[in-house]
Parts: sequence; structure tokens; C-alpha cells
Amino acid sequence: MVENEIVLIISDLHAPYYHRDTIPFLTAIKKIFKPSRIILTGDEADYHCLSFHDSDPDLPFSPSAELEKTIEKLEPIYKLFPDQR
Repeated sequence: MVENEIVLIISDLHAPYYHRDTIPFLTAIKKIFKPSRIILTGDEADYHCLSFHDSDPDLPFSPSAELEKTIEKLEPIYKLFPDQR
């Protein structure tokens, strides 16, 4: 770690179910603070369909559809922080 490095820690996105303002919020944080390192601590994807928790029968996804939607919803975050892959 570099002295005075600005680190952005992101946790618990639970894609594809993250908040509708997640991308605008992360975009603003990136613009304001200009982090040099981004750390994702976990729960990037929700995996609701595969969870041992009770399932919500109103959710529209099968496991494969949820995975496809998760990838789609995470792509803007990967584009926002391209050097962090």
C-alpha cells in the first residue's frame, strides 16, 4: 500500500438486485475521491436462486437467468473501474 493512497471499499452489491442508484453513486464517489485502489470485499452477486435462505417466489429469475442478469448488472461497474480486474 502506498502512503496517502485513496482506497474505495465496496461491499455487498448483491447483483442483480443492487439499489438503482448504485452506479450513479459509485460514479460520483470515483469522481470526487479519485481512488487509486478499489477493493470488493464480497457478495458481488446475490445467488438468490441458489441460496439456502427462503426464496421469494415473485422474483423473475431461474438460476441461469439470474446469472446472466448478474453479469449484465456488474458490467457497468467493471467499466467504471477497468484497471481493477
